[in-house]
Amino acid sequence: MILSCDPGDTTGWVIWSDDGQELYSGQMEADEFIEHLAQPDRFPDLKTVVYEDFRLFRGRAQAQTGSRFKASQVIGALKMLSSMTKAKQVRQETGNRDLGYKFMGEKQPTNHKISHVTDAKAHGYYYLVRSGIRLTKQQESK
Repeated sequence: MILSCDPGDTTGWVIWSDDGQELYSGQMEADEFIEHLAQPDRFPDLKTVVYEDFRLFRGRAQAQTGSRFKASQVIGALKMLSSMTKAKQVRQETGNRDLGYKFMGEKQPTNHKISHVTDAKAHGYYYLVRSGIRLTKQQESK
């Protein structure tokens, strides 16, 4: 099982089979997601955790004043889950998400409220293609 995530105030997630088929997906508030991750028995066959990294850039620092940095909290919980289940951690940059959308042959939703789950899917898809588990949609159609 592979878990891919887009951590944030609202966290998107996708669970994939080992052969790269999407099994479940959704998005929920960060605190609720962290509660799910705190129960490793929910993830008995977890092999890999893929997530978008979070970094605070100087130009965005003032806008983040007062933030509780939910993305960082979710990432910490993902790292703990990986440690408890012995799953491999795969940290990705935002650009990997963008390539994931290209690999899926889809565009990122313009409605940010619903984009978290599709961003998690794009991160997962990027990992699956780069790991040789799946082909891009363009390759599949040939």
